[in-house]
Amino acid sequence: MQCLLVYWSLKEHTAKDVTDRLSRIPHLDWNQPVYIYSLPTVLLPSLQSLSSWGRRRVTLQTPHIGHLYQLKAPSIRNAELPQMYHVTRLGEEDASAVWTNWEFNHFDMVESVRHDIIHFPSAGIRERGPVDGAGSLQEEAEETLVSWIRTTKIGWIGNTFTVPQHRRQGLASAATMALANQLLQEGLPAFVKIADNNTASVQLHEKLGFERQGGEVVVELLPTEAANQHYLE
Repeated sequence: MQCLLVYWSLKEHTAKDVTDRLSRIPHLDWNQPVYIYSLPTVLLPSLQSLSSWGRRRVTLQTPHIGHLYQLKAPSIRNAELPQMYHVTRLGEEDASAVWTNWEFNHFDMVESVRHDIIHFPSAGIRERGPVDGAGSLQEEAEETLVSWIRTTKIGWIGNTFTVPQHRRQGLASAATMALANQLLQEGLPAFVKIADNNTASVQLHEKLGFERQGGEVVVELLPTEAANQHYLE
């Protein structure tokens, strides 16, 4: 999977100008799908007009359209968690669970998710194991990751997930605020990207103090041959 973050002005270059230049990058495989993250969404019509990527014919898949939401100031509210839970950061051993439960894991590989967890801030909520008198080491070994959120290499936070049997207890909110406050305290922006049709997530983040910013779209360009095969399947 190949993702590109490209910034350009429509006043200076068309989408075709940009893709023609990108097609000449030697170390990328242009026979594979290419994902373009576009800010703002005003660029979407320009991207939708593409029929070729350099000399290769391409087909545009259904774009993923959403908005960025930003928490502009650290929150003074502290999440009230049930006693059996506590907030930590994710470890590289959590990468498989995080990637497996990610709705859009076709955008990335588990190794890439592991890299992000190692190098970028994250928050996880773990359920403590029962206290059996064996001491803190045994108790720590029995902890189970039940909710999480992470910072992606693109710069915004997301990949939020709570194990089904642990939902409706405010865990996702607690993890989100823990990570967002950490980023803001370090002088970093706290953005989350939410699909426009995900009303539950929009309502959650607005309740937490996130404010809607500019639109964002992810466009998937497939080589025409691969797109035809995709439709046949």
